[in-house]
Parts: sequence; C-alpha cells; structure tokens
Amino acid sequence: MTFLVFPLHDPDGWRKQQVKEQIPVLNQLFDGIITHVSSATDRELIEYLSDNCTDCHIDDQCKNLIDKIGKKRSELLKYALEQNAYEVMYCDGDRILHWCENNPKELRNCMDSLYVSDFTIFGRTNRAWLSHPDTQHKTESIINDLFNAKTGLNYDLLAAARGMSHKAARMIVNGSKDDTFGVDVSWPMMILESDLSISYVRVDGLSFETNETNQNIDEWIHRFKIVVTELDSMRKNDDDSD
Repeated sequence: MTFLVFPLHDPDGWRKQQVKEQIPVLNQLFDGIITHVSSATDRELIEYLSDNCTDCHIDDQCKNLIDKIGKKRSELLKYALEQNAYEVMYCDGDRILHWCENNPKELRNCMDSLYVSDFTIFGRTNRAWLSHPDTQHKTESIINDLFNAKTGLNYDLLAAARGMSHKAARMIVNGSKDDTFGVDVSWPMMILESDLSISYVRVDGLSFETNETNQNIDEWIHRFKIVVTELDSMRKNDDDSD
C-alpha cells in the first residue's frame, strides 16, 4: 500500500476549498492519506480532513507546526508504517495540494518513481524554481550548492517532497534525531550513508503555490534562519560521521 502523508497549518481556512476539491483526487491516487494538523487550523477544515483521510492527527502542543517540523515529519512516517504502508510519499500540505490541482497527471506519473528506489527526492524544474520569489531561491541555492559540493549530486533539496520505501521510512523513524527543517538535508545524507538506493526527479508541480510574494526584511531574515538551520544539520551529520 502507498500512503501520502502531509502536515497542514491553516488557521484562517484559506485552503478549505482547495482541500475539499483535491483530497478526493488524492484519495484515488493513494491507498491512504495521513495528515498532521496544528490545533490552530480552521475547525471545519480539521473536521473535513478527519472524515476524508485515513487518519488526521491534531497537534495540541504546537500551534503552527513550524516548531520541531522535523519531528512532525518523522511522526507522519511512523503513522504510515503503523498502517502497514509499503511506500510513503511525504510532501508539505500546501505543496501537495498545489501539485494535485495544477498538474495531477505529472503527480500520477511520479507515483511510479516510488517503486524505483528506496528514497526519491522530488525537486523543481527550472521553470518551477524560477516561479519562487528571490527570498527562497537565492537562499535555498546556498544549501543545494553546498550539498552538491559535498556529495557531487545536483539536487534541489528544499521542495519538501520525498518518496520512501518501507525500509527507508523505518530507518528514518528509528534513526533520525533531527527535529528541525534540517531534515531536508539530514534525511538524504542518512540514506547516502546507508546501503539504500536514492533517486532524483524534477517536476513542474512544485512551482510556487501563490501569486503573493512577501519579500520584506522579515521574510529575508526568516529564510536565512532556515539556511542556518539546514547548515547546522549538515554540520552535525559530519560530526556524527567522524
């Protein structure tokens, strides 16, 4: 069985209609869907997800899911394994809804990639990459370039979409100590250091989800903080490997 897992934080119910339109499509693609929503998310949206997904976990301890997002992602993998998932696809909630709405055929075709290797990184095509504001692609490129320098792999790591075999998901659940955004880097590096296989697929569906582009100083600071978090995870991985 192939499960989709994703977190969602939507206090204003901004994605309510999109969820109601895309969850039925996603239910046709996957054998099961498990969500992890913040307690601040719109109540009607939570009720819909609870009624139309295999499982909907509400995090009463975390209002925005940003705190310890790496832990939340690992928990989603654990929930899928408890449902006896053979393969798991992780994707951030806003991205999977956008992908399904705008390029469902591509998403369907990407399902085949889940069976090719133990760990699949879904990255952005050049078109999808350039659809993002400067605050993202100018900061995220720092992480991608350093990962390339360390591994020789030209991967886009920060689109937050991964496919995993049961074995890879189990390895991450049992072995990952990273509770931060740094899992964008630390999970792939964990796989590379194992005997599991890894593959990379570029997709258009991971284009930017909204026409609104917030590029004020606070957004730049937020994005550079994420870069520091990712770099710290990369450094810790090096320390653990020594």
